[in-house]
Amino acid sequence: MSQILIVYASKYGTARRYATELANRLNSPVLDYRKVTDTDSYDTVVYVGAIYAGVIMGLGQTLKKAPKLFKKRVFVLSVGLVDPADPENVRQIRSYLEELSDPVLFEKMKIYHLSGAYTHSGLSLKHRLMMWFVYNQLKKKPREELTPSMQTLVLSYGSRVDHVDFQALDKIVSDLREITV
Repeated sequence: MSQILIVYASKYGTARRYATELANRLNSPVLDYRKVTDTDSYDTVVYVGAIYAGVIMGLGQTLKKAPKLFKKRVFVLSVGLVDPADPENVRQIRSYLEELSDPVLFEKMKIYHLSGAYTHSGLSLKHRLMMWFVYNQLKKKPREELTPSMQTLVLSYGSRVDHVDFQALDKIVSDLREITV
């Protein structure tokens, strides 16, 4: 199997959990995105990033620091609280990735979406305030006007939710093994 590097960006630990599990399954090194300097010795880079307000944490900085990624096989795994199967979420994430990356890289990218976790008490003050604001805005809307993502935010506000599903990595591991043999 060719060399695979797992890179992650995680504010509260969920993306790191997925990256570590993936690295263990593939017997691959795993690095925090802030420690990536180059990717020359790897054929494939898997980027596991937490997603906040439609932006995959650290991906833009990583692409700038490691421009040779454009010549690699790149897998991008977004990790978020909202439903990874929701077509609107998928469309928004793909649109973000298309804007962020070179068209050649975007065409080669394999994109996956994973369910995350949320612990209100563990959020930074800034993020608690942002969540409070969003929650109060959404509470004012009639339930039938809320998208599934909005409903998830309302229902999970103030609590602890963990939708981490390591079985979702099975397909990704299979795809990686298939193209890196």
